[in-house]
Amino acid sequence: MAGEPVKKRKRAPRGSGRGKDPSTATQRIAWARGGGICAYPGCRVALYEDPIHFKSKTFGELAHNVAASADGPRGNASRSAQLSDDPDNLILFCPTHHALVDKAGWEVDYPESLLASWKKQHEAAIRLAGEYSHGKPALPLRFTGVIGKQLMGSGTETIPRALIQRGLIPLERPVDLLVDASGYPVQGPDYWRHVLIEVRRQAQTLQLQGSGRSAIAIFGLADMPALIVLGHALGHAVELHPFQWDRYAQSWAFANDKALAPSFRVIWPEQWHKQVALVLSLSASISTNRVMTALPDGPVSVVEITVDLPGTEIVQSVIAIDTFRVCLSGVLARLEQQLPGDTTVHVFPAMPVSLAVAFGSAIPPKVTLPFSIHDAQGPGGRFHVALSLPIRDL
Repeated sequence: MAGEPVKKRKRAPRGSGRGKDPSTATQRIAWARGGGICAYPGCRVALYEDPIHFKSKTFGELAHNVAASADGPRGNASRSAQLSDDPDNLILFCPTHHALVDKAGWEVDYPESLLASWKKQHEAAIRLAGEYSHGKPALPLRFTGVIGKQLMGSGTETIPRALIQRGLIPLERPVDLLVDASGYPVQGPDYWRHVLIEVRRQAQTLQLQGSGRSAIAIFGLADMPALIVLGHALGHAVELHPFQWDRYAQSWAFANDKALAPSFRVIWPEQWHKQVALVLSLSASISTNRVMTALPDGPVSVVEITVDLPGTEIVQSVIAIDTFRVCLSGVLARLEQQLPGDTTVHVFPAMPVSLAVAFGSAIPPKVTLPFSIHDAQGPGGRFHVALSLPIRDL
């Protein structure tokens, strides 16, 4: 009860409650499975290096889930002796967390089932990292901008797992590319000019600093036109790997990296007019009336890329992005063959952020057709011209 003095426990004789230590072979197996990292959630301490002087020093400790002795933490009269030398019953901790989970009287807070789940998750993460340890090196680039009137941003905690999932190895910590246009009237000409200049400038700086860099992983949350411009500015100098933010899981990792791609459908016009619109109804449906309102001068030929159920959740795996790129490349090639070189293609995008980056990277740097990228404020808002591609000298 509160206020009562805490009774001091008598120190147990050395060896009491411990049982027999695991064999050297068993300890090696447990250390290898644990990857030399503390398995306590959120700890991440490397147990083979002095954290102060960064010298090689082994200070990790193996804890028994079911104690090696029946009277130890989580001990069991019938199972302790049987499991004392079993690597499946050992979990790697730093000294601090080993002492915490084995603290006398705390077994109720750290039961066998909890430690077993920590061990399973930790060793699965170590195995995953090991399987992809020879993946493609890439620079993680976090791109944040303004959506509506709000400066966007996301944490970097899930970026390493997302990279490993895709077979990429980070060259360094994520680099931030920030375009803050909040000082300009939202979606006005000065706003978009600032976005265009900043994205282009910072993309060129990245290219100059990363001489010899082969790949960039894009983690972007910004307006559709800004993401498209970023993809166009970088996509022809390096290999781009766009990622999709999962707002429900609050993670950059793909929800299901084995999921099949949605079926992208292309709807072509029956006849061609002087005005041409490329409508991307992928995260939401864009009605023909909204396109006609934005292009009031005469008839419009509409080419639409869509899926059966538009939504941000259509990108469940990298296969969705790769399939979209193939589909888009075919559409752009046909437009170049079908239309006169001076025909402006008006782009109306409603798509997940990863596909916006992929769209920009798919537009050839020397494309003959000019692309006018439209944007809308809010669901059902009126579209207006934001940016033009390819990027001309400003």
